[in-house]
Amino acid sequence: MYFEVQHTGEGEQGGVEVGALGLSLPFDAFFDKRSLEQVAVQCSFSEAYVGGPLGYLTVTRANGAGPVLLVLPTEDSEMSFEAWRPLRHYDKTPCGFGFEGHHEVLVLSKAVAEQDWPEAQPWNPGTSRLLLPGQSLVVGLRFVLAAGPEQVEDALLAAGHPVALAVPGWLLHADQEDGRLVLKLPPGLALTALQPHPPDSIRLTQAGSSCPRFVGRVRLALHFDRRSPAPGPVPPPARQQVEQWVHLLALPPARVL
Repeated sequence: MYFEVQHTGEGEQGGVEVGALGLSLPFDAFFDKRSLEQVAVQCSFSEAYVGGPLGYLTVTRANGAGPVLLVLPTEDSEMSFEAWRPLRHYDKTPCGFGFEGHHEVLVLSKAVAEQDWPEAQPWNPGTSRLLLPGQSLVVGLRFVLAAGPEQVEDALLAAGHPVALAVPGWLLHADQEDGRLVLKLPPGLALTALQPHPPDSIRLTQAGSSCPRFVGRVRLALHFDRRSPAPGPVPPPARQQVEQWVHLLALPPARVL
């Protein structure tokens, strides 16, 4: 599924800055006035991973049974999971314990970050896109099914999507020496670089080595090269270089807590 934003102005000198672009992804999460049996069969939970061009959304049934729907970026578009926002300004459905609201994935979020989240610190910096007359921005989504929650990683890899896991978790203490980032890569995808933000916040070293101490949010950009097309009967043209963003929260040393 593709969406295209095009600047059709003719003869205009300047461009148009797209400060925010979102795709609403509503799924049935209405628990109000439903029995437990109805919730188990009809409702689902949506969880977004704001991993940038390699982010995705999982939609799991409330009863935990398969299949699980995966919403992934297409490889031949500029789709990016930059942010995940509740549609509270546009959806008038009352929110509460039984309904947390609908959400949208933000491909571009600079304007939202500046206007709606001025005091917040998003996991990913907001970006915008300048479209000159005649230029277009194309974003696309593809839908993949995993047999169940336990098979999500296998389905991602089969779709040409890398999987990043933090061990023991995404919260690390500054004096912790056994934190690991485990990457599972599909065929044809090669890791070429790792770039932390802030630059000196974290360093990947051999186990037991010392690292600079930092407390706060860390975004690690993983840079990949595609050596061959992703699996599929007729693979679309893929971006040769692509990024995945993973996020860590560095806590103070455990001994001082």
